[in-house]
Amino acid sequence: MKPVFFPAWVCLGVLALALPALAWAEPTLLDEVIAGVNGQAITRSQVEQETRFQLARSGMYWAGKLTPTLLERVARRTVAEELLWQEMERTASTRRQDLDPEALLLEFRMRFAEDEQFLRFLRLCRMDRESLRLLLERKARLEAFIQQRLGVLSQVSQEELDDELRSTGPIRFTDEKEKRAWMKATRERKQREKSDSELKRWLQNLKRRGHVVRLVRFDPELPEESW
Repeated sequence: MKPVFFPAWVCLGVLALALPALAWAEPTLLDEVIAGVNGQAITRSQVEQETRFQLARSGMYWAGKLTPTLLERVARRTVAEELLWQEMERTASTRRQDLDPEALLLEFRMRFAEDEQFLRFLRLCRMDRESLRLLLERKARLEAFIQQRLGVLSQVSQEELDDELRSTGPIRFTDEKEKRAWMKATRERKQREKSDSELKRWLQNLKRRGHVVRLVRFDPELPEESW
């Protein structure tokens, strides 16, 4: 029978699961691998850090325990972002000169009520200002890459708006201003729908071309991702 060889990150994940008693000796050296994306390991601490980062970014600083459902949702998002990041690196679609890392850091800092809260966040995530700055820069580069790709694909034509207007039946607008407001809101809604659809299709294609493995699921009851 031919021997079976596993990638190093799989072996690390198995080791983290099989030898928990070793964690007391050097906890920072042993981290549970929860997923692999084309050979790139994603760890439990990475997902926990990303979860607290996303909460703080949305204005909901939280120092308490993270729920399994929230961790699972962020784990799936982290896998998706890693797929997209690797695609961005592969296609060399980056433009560092368009970013101001210090401005990104300042904008993120303003989400905290006081310095001590911001410093507690850094300690909780085991980051310093420099690692946070690098994370913010990475996020900004990735978001720009996604927007560049989906911006054209999610455009809504006037013909589509007219079709939407006809499909909803007769609408009596009080004036031209109200009609323009309806058109604008409808355009934005349809753009979001097309963008979500294109992003889903994009991720499905990247996953099909690549190799994604989930070793640990935080919430097994959460329905599988459709992509």
